[in-house]
Amino acid sequence: MKVYQAFKFKLKTNKQIEQKLKEYSGYTRLVWNKALALVKDRLYGKEIEKTVTEKIRFFDRYSTPNYLPNYYELTNMLTFWKSTKEYEFLNSAPSQTLQQTLKDLQKAIDSAFTKGNGIGFPGFKKKGKSQNSIRYPQGFKIEGNRIFLPKIGWVKFFKSREITGTAKNVTVKQYARQLVYKY
Repeated sequence: MKVYQAFKFKLKTNKQIEQKLKEYSGYTRLVWNKALALVKDRLYGKEIEKTVTEKIRFFDRYSTPNYLPNYYELTNMLTFWKSTKEYEFLNSAPSQTLQQTLKDLQKAIDSAFTKGNGIGFPGFKKKGKSQNSIRYPQGFKIEGNRIFLPKIGWVKFFKSREITGTAKNVTVKQYARQLVYKY
């Protein structure tokens, strides 16, 4: 029988690491909000402002109102956003964290349309109101009392107990100015 267990540890960070993690969590919030706006516009059949490149890559193919883009189409849009001048800064963030944000959004949208679960449609994330977090689905390594996070490097943590099992993903969250990682 498989048992899933979460472990939480406080990270030992410096100002540079904290700044990068806050920056990356802001990028994930931006991707969530931008993708959710796209989904809501499609859901309500609104005309979406589009550039020539966007039109070619996405909107002509799915121009019917009330068509909801799925995860794969949203990741194509993420690739497009990263290639534009306006959002080229997204290239500095680990791509898997941004893709994981889109997976989480897709799961939230699917849950909203599942009958009987009582979960509403996902909302936009506002800075200061939503949880600052980044989820790494892979690419991390844990050795002793330190963890390797892609595009950040090795970060030490307070190992308060032994880690059992294999880590499937790592989430870095900010709790009251403390960065905590959980897997």
